[in-house]
Amino acid sequence: LTTLINAFSHDKPHYPPKMIFVNQRMEENTRLLGDLLGKQGGYFYMCGLAVAVPGIDKALKGAMVAEGVCTKQGEDAWMAEMKESGRYSQE
Repeated sequence: LTTLINAFSHDKPHYPPKMIFVNQRMEENTRLLGDLLGKQGGYFYMCGLAVAVPGIDKALKGAMVAEGVCTKQGEDAWMAEMKESGRYSQE
């Protein structure tokens, strides 16, 4: 682990008035995600509330498209392959 990017949605000084969520941090770091997951074959573990999953999935797909790992049309297939291969796990 060489990079730690925090997203503490309920910690001061961010809360209140602004909550910062994981998917927002992911959207700010598409290059890192594209490199680690798309180019280096990394793994992604989602641990947290199920309500966050749609935002996390959207951010992951968006990062892969933005970084040229897959096309917009191929993002669902990319996600399916990540899950089928065990490289994306939701807890």
